[in-house]
Amino acid sequence: MSRVSASQINLSYSVFSKVLKPYFSYVLQKKLANENTCKSAISKLDALLGDHTYSPDLDSFLKSSGLTPEEIEILNKFSRECILDAANKLVIKYLNESVFGGLYGFRNTLRDLAIEHKDLSQGAPFKDVASLGYRFALYYSSLKELLERVHTSRRYVELVNLNSSLDSYLDYPVDLQDFLSPYLELFHTMPFSSNQVHWFSGMVMDIVNFGKEVIFDFQAMEKAGQVSLDSSLISNSLASFDKAQALLSGDFSLELGSYKDMVVAIENAFGALEKSLLNMKLNKDAIVASASPDRRDERALQISEVFLRVFDSERKREVIGESFFEYPELDNIILRLAGWLNNAYRGETEAVLLVGFTEGAIVLLGRIIPLLNFPLTLLTLKFSLYGEGFEADMSQVTELDFDASKYNGRRVVIFDDLMEKGITIKEFVKQMYQKVKVKDHKVCTLFTKPIPDRVGIESDFVGAWLPYTWVVGYGFDLDLKHRNVDAVGSINPKFLKS
Repeated sequence: MSRVSASQINLSYSVFSKVLKPYFSYVLQKKLANENTCKSAISKLDALLGDHTYSPDLDSFLKSSGLTPEEIEILNKFSRECILDAANKLVIKYLNESVFGGLYGFRNTLRDLAIEHKDLSQGAPFKDVASLGYRFALYYSSLKELLERVHTSRRYVELVNLNSSLDSYLDYPVDLQDFLSPYLELFHTMPFSSNQVHWFSGMVMDIVNFGKEVIFDFQAMEKAGQVSLDSSLISNSLASFDKAQALLSGDFSLELGSYKDMVVAIENAFGALEKSLLNMKLNKDAIVASASPDRRDERALQISEVFLRVFDSERKREVIGESFFEYPELDNIILRLAGWLNNAYRGETEAVLLVGFTEGAIVLLGRIIPLLNFPLTLLTLKFSLYGEGFEADMSQVTELDFDASKYNGRRVVIFDDLMEKGITIKEFVKQMYQKVKVKDHKVCTLFTKPIPDRVGIESDFVGAWLPYTWVVGYGFDLDLKHRNVDAVGSINPKFLKS
């Protein structure tokens, strides 16, 4: 699940297809046009979802899409401005995932450099005596905090809302935005304020300023004869940071062209900075000579204690091979899920029954339940067709007991961490309808995977997609361990049994 460079992310056939498909689904659901015409359009758009050919605007795409005039006429029921805005927001989401998600790699580089140079004592050009590794540990902590803030504020730019004007809902009704939001995996924030966009830009500016401060520190070290840097990389990094700063200053907006220029500049700046740090040549004698020998052993002891705390969470993360989603990204996914569930069950007077499969769904349930606004009750049960292996085992099927007093007449939402083939959930649903009388049911999963041989069941609410590989962390286990890892990723091969 490698990240695509921001420079390669554009409006494309794929983006416009993903945006237009739910419009036709909305028309189909509301019976606003011929059913066969809508289904034909959806089928054509499905075929283009994997096509990343650049398309500069909606009209260009429609001319090349293969949609008939009758199918295109259906789209004329909607504002072109709103359709294009949704496409732009989707591209902004992809850009953010690429650049700000990618900065976790730079954070890991800072961690590795901190550990490598933990005991290399250093004083001047800094005011205090510490070690070079300690400086990197401070950078690591700062960037970790900044990334949490910027990911939190992403929810104010990756949203279906056109703007904060009430009149915008006249051509872009609330129920249409509610419908589009889960299809596009965008937020629907109400009320939405332009001030929140400026909060986001402020968080991004802090990341840019952080990068420049790291450069200034190492330039001071170079001036003191402690390090030799690649001047070309440093110049490129500073120039890119300055460009990002200029684009973030003043009247920042979500105009796609300037937004992409800004995030590409940030990507280039940190890319050049990371290369420079990895290739720097240290004059260790000069670094050690800059530090006073007074209380050196005491400082070394305290640095060790600080490292134990700063990198405490890193020990549990060793099981992760490639990280797919970090904790702040997971938090955003769950916030979106909660919004979609609130839309679906708004106005319910009878408690909705939430059923969670343990132990995988516990982390999801613990985070999402306080975000739900409708009346609810909760049941958890241990039910899984997975033994110690990676494949479902139908010999594991057991007869479940259903308390009719808790199920009968209720709307049910089934929670699990992942939809793979769907065998476990399908078996539960089958037994539920055989043994009790529920009103209806929906399935909510944190993730799903692109599995062609699904057993005739899909999630109604999906947080995000994972690649077809076994994952660990944030509720997912390996040999019943590692559920507490604050990320979801592939398994480090050294943790796999032979």
